[in-house]
Amino acid sequence: MIPGQVRMASVGNVKHNIETGRAELNIALALDFFMSESAFEIMTSEIDNMMSLEAVDLSDPEHLKNMSEWVGRERAEALQAELGLYGEYMSSLPELTHTLYFNGVKLVWDQESRSFRTEGKISLGSINGDQINKKVDGYMEFSKRRSGDLVDIYLELDRRNWYYFGYTRGVMSVLSSNGDFNTAINEIKTNKRKMKTPRNEIPYMYVLSNPRKKTMFIRRMQEEELPVE
Repeated sequence: MIPGQVRMASVGNVKHNIETGRAELNIALALDFFMSESAFEIMTSEIDNMMSLEAVDLSDPEHLKNMSEWVGRERAEALQAELGLYGEYMSSLPELTHTLYFNGVKLVWDQESRSFRTEGKISLGSINGDQINKKVDGYMEFSKRRSGDLVDIYLELDRRNWYYFGYTRGVMSVLSSNGDFNTAINEIKTNKRKMKTPRNEIPYMYVLSNPRKKTMFIRRMQEEELPVE
């Protein structure tokens, strides 16, 4: 799925229960979109310095399988050797250098909303190529509408610290509890927040979100939370 100017790629596996109709994707997910690098540096620093967040188990077999699909089996094994020696990947990973890279999400199809929604913790692998590898709470939803494709991402570090991204009709709305992040966005001139696109493509820009947009998304996710199987 390529919703407008948000590019998506994934690897992983799909489970479909014929009896219940439940479709479940356990995947690593890469998202690419135009955003302020300075704002992302602030976001990266905050998340990286939150010692309370659970670390992603990079030796998990599911993670290793996904890594092999991204970079090939031999390179994945070499990267695991680096991980054993240094506790992190030392080599550059162009295949995993994305605006937001999630090394583990579970997406479940919701027939009523006709959207894929996350279930459980979200494993954030990297931001603009900077390794994070931490698990966060939150919600993600991906849906296709006649009016355009929708992406909503809410990442909750703890009850007071969070980041929200909402994309529709060529506009990426962003907001955070981190005032420095919001200021970094706000200080960029409007014309610098627009991406140059060919005439035949959907235009794109990013803006500060109205807080109500984030609140409504969270409320809807909580009210319509999918039953866990």
